[in-house]
Amino acid sequence: MKYSIIIPIYNAKQYLENAINSIIHQTIGFTNNIEIILVNDGSTDNSEEICLNYLNRYPDNIKYLYTKNTGPGNARNIGVDSVSLDTEFIGFLDADDYLSSNTLEEVELFFNEHKDVKLGVIPLFYFDKINTPHRLNYRFSQGNQVIDIKTNYKAIHFHIGGCFFKSECFLNNKN
Repeated sequence: MKYSIIIPIYNAKQYLENAINSIIHQTIGFTNNIEIILVNDGSTDNSEEICLNYLNRYPDNIKYLYTKNTGPGNARNIGVDSVSLDTEFIGFLDADDYLSSNTLEEVELFFNEHKDVKLGVIPLFYFDKINTPHRLNYRFSQGNQVIDIKTNYKAIHFHIGGCFFKSECFLNNKN
């Protein structure tokens, strides 16, 4: 797989299908290029039913994991441990966020243009909870750019949702 997208889930039934569908309908093609790793972090709503429905529809592209509620960070770590070894890029998406249809195409173009970069961040948008752009999106006002966070520490992105990593950042220790 080219992409593994990890979604931590906790009582996200209101948004979950839209988040998953935003990955399934990417312009790069879902079946041959993307796996989704759904990590249910102890949801008490019908999030599990939604996940299992997608797992049954796309068994070659979706992995479903359940853990007792220990928080989204731990759920993401569990997801990373389940990434396929042939993955090129690992992305994180919160269950109440979504990707525009060409996001993964744009992420790939960015990494192809900047071969030495290992982390890319995309702008974030809310579903309908808040009618404004995410507060971190000001960073994208000048378009795509490469920032060395060792010299510009104020540019550090403190939110993992919408981050894409080259898989070598995580998978080198698994081989």
